[in-house]
Amino acid sequence: MADLVTSLFDALGRSPPGLFLAASTPAFAAVQSIHLIGLAGVGGAVVALDLAVLGVVFRGADITRVARGLFGFFLVALVLTVTSGLLLVSAGPQKYLLNALFGPKLLVLALALALHLLIYPGIVRPAPAARVELARPFAAASLVAWFSVAVIGRWIGLI
Repeated sequence: MADLVTSLFDALGRSPPGLFLAASTPAFAAVQSIHLIGLAGVGGAVVALDLAVLGVVFRGADITRVARGLFGFFLVALVLTVTSGLLLVSAGPQKYLLNALFGPKLLVLALALALHLLIYPGIVRPAPAARVELARPFAAASLVAWFSVAVIGRWIGLI
């Protein structure tokens, strides 16, 4: 399994985008900026929905409408973030492969996505208040998980 992961990372680094980004500081910075914009979009959608489920914001709003309104934005931002993230990794795959925090970040990211995607279907159906009540612990856990993704992601850049 480790050989497969190493081979995939090596191939990513040898790809035309990987070679180009590794050789071009301005292009790398541009992709990094796009990545940060995508992260802001994902974070904004997640925080807004989670806080709405927790009753902190949008108290008078129909939570189903809030969730539906944010989901398309979330998906676009997520695609932007994942695509730009893969491009950033392609510019220095060994840096990420050997970073002790990269694996944990991906695991916490998977957990955060799972929590967010568990909350969404449960509240987009015309839901009795009890369903929103059941979603509240998931919303709180989602906030913690996404915050952890952000913190670990920042630490990756520091070590």
